Amino acid sequence: MNAQMAALYQHPKPPANDRLLFQPPQHQHQRQPLAQSGGELLGLLNSGNNNSSFNGRDLYPPPRSQGNSIHVAPEVTKPNDNIKVQVSLLAEECIVGRVLLVGLFRLGQPTNDKPIFVKQVLFENKLHRNYRYLNTRITFRAPRSPGEFEFRVFEDKSGHSHQLNGKRHLPNDDHHDGHHHGKVSYSNVTIARSNRLKVCLEYSHFIDTLRATHDKFQQGVVDGDAGLVLSALLALMRLVDQVETVFLHGHALLGDLLEACLRLLERRAEDITRSFAATETIPHPMETFHGTLRNVLNAVEANKYVRELVVDDQLADISRIQRERFCQVSGLYFANDADRSAFWLEHFGFAPVKFSPSEVGIDAESKILQSSSFVTCGLSRWVEREAETLMPDRATFRASRQSIYDQLHAEVISKLPFSCELDVFGSSANEFGNENSDMDMCLVLPEGTAPIVEEKQRMLLEVVARLESRPDLFTSVDTTRLTARIPIVMFVSRASGIECDLCVENRLAQRNTSLLRAYARADPRVRMLAYVMKRFVKQRRMNCAAEGTLSSYGYLLLLIHYLQRQDPPVLPVLQALPPNWPDEPQEKMPSVLCHGPSEELDPSAANDGHNGIETYFYDPFAFREPKQKLAALREYCERNTQSVGELLLGFLRYFGLQFDATRDVVSVRRKDAGTMTKDEKRHSCQWRFTTRLSIEDPFEVGYDVAHVLKGSRDKYIRQQFVRAYVMLMDGVIQHQAKEDSQEEQDVEAEDEAVAHIMALVNEHVLDVPFLQALPHPLSPVPTPIPPAHEGF
Repeated sequence: MNAQMAALYQHPKPPANDRLLFQPPQHQHQRQPLAQSGGELLGLLNSGNNNSSFNGRDLYPPPRSQGNSIHVAPEVTKPNDNIKVQVSLLAEECIVGRVLLVGLFRLGQPTNDKPIFVKQVLFENKLHRNYRYLNTRITFRAPRSPGEFEFRVFEDKSGHSHQLNGKRHLPNDDHHDGHHHGKVSYSNVTIARSNRLKVCLEYSHFIDTLRATHDKFQQGVVDGDAGLVLSALLALMRLVDQVETVFLHGHALLGDLLEACLRLLERRAEDITRSFAATETIPHPMETFHGTLRNVLNAVEANKYVRELVVDDQLADISRIQRERFCQVSGLYFANDADRSAFWLEHFGFAPVKFSPSEVGIDAESKILQSSSFVTCGLSRWVEREAETLMPDRATFRASRQSIYDQLHAEVISKLPFSCELDVFGSSANEFGNENSDMDMCLVLPEGTAPIVEEKQRMLLEVVARLESRPDLFTSVDTTRLTARIPIVMFVSRASGIECDLCVENRLAQRNTSLLRAYARADPRVRMLAYVMKRFVKQRRMNCAAEGTLSSYGYLLLLIHYLQRQDPPVLPVLQALPPNWPDEPQEKMPSVLCHGPSEELDPSAANDGHNGIETYFYDPFAFREPKQKLAALREYCERNTQSVGELLLGFLRYFGLQFDATRDVVSVRRKDAGTMTKDEKRHSCQWRFTTRLSIEDPFEVGYDVAHVLKGSRDKYIRQQFVRAYVMLMDGVIQHQAKEDSQEEQDVEAEDEAVAHIMALVNEHVLDVPFLQALPHPLSPVPTPIPPAHEGF
């Protein structure tokens, strides 16, 4: 982290009535005075000479070793052309007996376990000499498929032999070449990575692939081979992604293939079931085809060069089908609203909300949300009461965590043979925890210290020894995750029974904790909604990592994203506010850099030229007078006067029915709360088009917080949001009907009606559909799309 910002973000001494948690003992390092104003903060951030203790240090500690590099030339090439890869490594990396590999990966590949091809890097003939750097040049052929790639140097932990320098390891585009019959074990610590290699799509490759894909698709339809059809659709999507120029030919071929895709959408579900046999990998061909076609058509619409190859009438048909006939809740296309309603009723047990003719309008639902006392009063009272029971007492909660912190620091951390401090992150410090929350902590090492994984493991073993020496204080010491990529030790505080996790240097998590805390304190409605939402997702089994659903952190980002997009916003975008906000003119944005995950794993990963991850945001607690900054923040939030009932129902509606997860990304950092598309993330972070929900991490912007979601889990979460929304809206409509009939409504009856509905909304789920083996495919879906000439 930025050394200056790190000092600013140390916990200051707050007023007695707002004492912060986890104060280190008084004998520890003296704190850097906090800034009194935005200008002073900016000055501290941008100057290395404001305080002699900084001594002009870098934004974050330099990596332990520098100089490892890979350079590929040329940077832009054609498929299968020769390329030269220059590898330069520090001698300390190339010890005798260590097997180092250079492998090719698609840009954005998160791990090193699936290289397209690899070669072993050998320097044996030079190891006995006193060289600081060892260099070698290796010749490869570019991949046969277009795209963006990078070379990486990493270690082979499996002990297998590999092709040596200059001997080609046959590639198998986008798949491991299968050279080893035994199990390979590639380290995910990247020692060096290359500049970007771009393999361009040639016209001949475009036409050949388009023709082959067209033929494969048609053959799959004729043979009833669902796997062949799906393979062709995925090939078409990849091809569309790779087009970066206007081709003069190919209009007819692409048009025929898209027309064949649309004809597949016209076929009835029973016809699909009869024509395409379900397989183990494709148990429900209809769902698979519709979801994949959604991605294909999204890719076509997003690529301006591909749109030039499609005739206007076909583009208009695609746009209309995409906009009017795709159902986000089911992931299917429907011919009309009646068919969609019938499908919902049969498979989900509820139907879309129906309004009386007098209420039908452009946004009848929004008007009802704002005007119905059932929502603005009854539901709001329920949320406030429920939140009060769910939110822990601040003083009690802090005292329980503080006692664990003090005990651990006194009996373990202070007795370690190396210098470190203890910090707390996660739900114990971000204002969203409860009495049962785990306590996440990390060892904070002195500036300039950047341990690799093995060193972190040794540090934690020292912790384990001291934990086990005090069984009267700490129990259930668990080291099963000590060998993970990010080593963690788990234990339980005997006095409180609270489970604790301890790691080393989790800087991004610390910054995330500070960000969430700032949002939590900006407006009281945020915490109320978060606690009510957290209970809902747990009751409905939508919040279980073991079952592949979304984390609590993911749901908090959904809530912040939604609140930022109200009119006026409930929350500002803190990452877009300068330090002197709300003063004018606004100062330029400072930079607060932090190590990324690869650098946390191995400091030498920073040698790729990256300068860390930007983690600046407007944090009221970074100033000497946080109360003044919090007051300004709350004044901004108070411009929005929506009740918590309106906001809760609006949230369910937004993520149940309105948010287009097939095109857009949930983001909380975009200035003015603008839309971020999946096409943008495809270009900037190599994300793939998917129909499922994607959530951008606020700081690690290449990381999708919702990547764990599979199709069935994603649909289940959306359906649960819609189920809750429909049940509440039915209650609203019934309440409205009583008001229209001038039937007397008292507060008590209104509260009882809301409580009854919310009891059903939060009813505990025992069996979830995505964990059940269905004995037969879904019931037939009504004809999704009629022939184009008939219209909708």
